Amino acid sequence: MLSWKGLAVLAAAVTALGGCSLVTGPSEESTTHIPEGATTSIVHVETTIAATTTVPPTTTTAPEVSTTVPVTTTVPATTTTTIYFATADSLYPPESLSSDGASGSGCSPGSGALPSGVWFGYATAGNATSLQFDLACWYFGDLAWEIAATYGETAENDYYVVNQNPTLRTVPVATGAIVHHINASSTAHDPMAYADWLLEPEGYLSCPFDFCPLWLYVNGGEVTEILEQYVP
Repeated sequence: MLSWKGLAVLAAAVTALGGCSLVTGPSEESTTHIPEGATTSIVHVETTIAATTTVPPTTTTAPEVSTTVPVTTTVPATTTTTIYFATADSLYPPESLSSDGASGSGCSPGSGALPSGVWFGYATAGNATSLQFDLACWYFGDLAWEIAATYGETAENDYYVVNQNPTLRTVPVATGAIVHHINASSTAHDPMAYADWLLEPEGYLSCPFDFCPLWLYVNGGEVTEILEQYVP
């Protein structure tokens, strides 16, 4: 067995040979704790091999820090607007759009200006920019018979009108408003400008103003269309 002095001589010889290691037999890996960044000489006693091992410094990269900043986005509210327009393809009244069963938008719009909707009544006066209107309730079909019975009457021709409120409303008429006027043969509606209708054209009804049952189509506070109602 080599003495400590012999080991020193052998280590010097290895260093002179450029750090080459002489392997004399099988070896297994040794687990040795090496301080970070240190240069350590390791002597394998069993094989008497001296080696110089340099352990590079360990670089630790810190993970990137991700910061999420909440963004508040304001989305404008969606507004749905219903446009009321006449389909003058028959002499029948508009269908019921109300909870009270009356045709059109019913007959309970509340006080004040007429809201957007389809309203039955009588035109009693008017000029180039507005109509004087007497709102009434028009019932049609089986409901007309039921309502009429509450008044001790019958609904001849399947319609019944209730007009117990004497209030007259002044309703603005839009520029370019159209009137669906029942022709003299009472078979169809003829469209015409509101301004021409004011000239009292010859027709089935005494419209405007003597006896003039009609429907007002109100949009945005103005009458955009007028539909005369056939009354057999």
